[in-house]
Amino acid sequence: MQPDGVHFHMLIYKRFAKSNAKTSVWILALYMPFVILSVIFAHQSFVLIALSFVFVVLYQVFYRRLVAFRF
Repeated sequence: MQPDGVHFHMLIYKRFAKSNAKTSVWILALYMPFVILSVIFAHQSFVLIALSFVFVVLYQVFYRRLVAFRF
């Protein structure tokens, strides 16, 4: 079986990075602001819910643009 080519990391690999290490850097750059903010606001439920919502929306927008390759 071959891996699915429309996974988020595969789309970044194909469109931008062209190497596994660069793909990891792209993904970390996208996730780290949310991780850091989640740690900072760990005891504030409303902020965590808002961060989760923003992350999901941005992920969907970025994913759909990667699939369609429109920037």
